[in-house]
Amino acid sequence: MAAVFGVIVYRTIFTELAYVWSSPGFFQANSKVIISTTASFLNFIVIAIMDVVSMIAFYNKLYFFSNADRHTSANLSC
Repeated sequence: MAAVFGVIVYRTIFTELAYVWSSPGFFQANSKVIISTTASFLNFIVIAIMDVVSMIAFYNKLYFFSNADRHTSANLSC
């Protein structure tokens, strides 16, 4: 939900900036395409980072549960 809100805010702000600060020309004529492309690229980066983080968390849990018998037996012998 936060990602969707972030994309909406990003597109709104940069569309307004494109029309206010740029003179009529290439950027203003193609601002919709440029802003949509950069927003989709930023979404891709965020999704890739979240994917890496979730895979790290998954493999850490998998490692912990695969070695859970070692952890419990070590605690019992002390």
